[in-house]
Amino acid sequence: MSQTPGPVQEIRLQSTITLNGIVEMERATALPGLLTHVRPQRIADECQGAWVHVKKHSNLSIAVVQFPNSKIRDVVWQQSIAADGRFADFPSIRFDMKPHQEKVEAGGKREVPGALFVAWKGGNPIIARDLQCFFDRITAPMMEAFQPAGASVADVLLQGKRTLGPYSGTGSSGEDVVVLRLTRMARSPQVINLLLQSPVLEPCHERVRNSGCGVSPTWANGAKILVPGILAQDVHDAGVTLQDHHVLVYSSEIELVRRALAAMPCRERPKVAHHQDMGKMRKPRMPDADEPDFVVECSLRTYSSFGPNSTSGHCDRL
Repeated sequence: MSQTPGPVQEIRLQSTITLNGIVEMERATALPGLLTHVRPQRIADECQGAWVHVKKHSNLSIAVVQFPNSKIRDVVWQQSIAADGRFADFPSIRFDMKPHQEKVEAGGKREVPGALFVAWKGGNPIIARDLQCFFDRITAPMMEAFQPAGASVADVLLQGKRTLGPYSGTGSSGEDVVVLRLTRMARSPQVINLLLQSPVLEPCHERVRNSGCGVSPTWANGAKILVPGILAQDVHDAGVTLQDHHVLVYSSEIELVRRALAAMPCRERPKVAHHQDMGKMRKPRMPDADEPDFVVECSLRTYSSFGPNSTSGHCDRL
């Protein structure tokens, strides 16, 4: 074996051995002057809609669709089962849907809240945009339906659970907490670092820490919590499924999130694109193709102050 430095390492054996066969090398990119088998790169086709996010395999007829919460995901799943996987929007295609699971350490799997694995056969090729439009359309009527009668999501979430005075800062009692959805780059290390470390957001971080909570608790699935006193049970009772593209913040502090992300290059940074009336959940504006945005997904109306947690609550720390 050649001792020339390169991608192949020399291993000295104690005795000579003879091997018969063919050695194939597979790389994502070919090395100059070497014959290799190049594996096609797997590129995901992603599309963010008003309510759902679609990530489709570039070469296979499979995709993962993220819904606002698991309740809506389960309704769509059951609709697919009842229809034997056939929908009028795709007359020549049969879908196979099931809750999406992702691999975890030790070879196990866990269900991803609100996510649906979708596979299909037959018909013309489908792109991520086709799936996004389809699932957005069937999701929209359910957004209001899954709120308790006469109440916003916030009415369930925060009815008088906090009674102590508010912490200092621009956020205050009696105002809305909004759920912002980052329409792209939520997993970018730079975005995550800015949301967790930006000096602009330090007043928010300090209030959360003083309440005994963490800005990114394990139960939030990567969401950033910039409001003190939010508990996992509160979010669960409201029927909200948090993901890593969500940020909970006081409505008056959306501008702080925008300022924190302004540290990124203009072409890359997310922006707070639209601040809607927070009286109830409403359909957000669709972001422009060249404008990565935050959109207000729903409001969490507060009726009393956010203060330190009561002894009955439990909140994961960072």
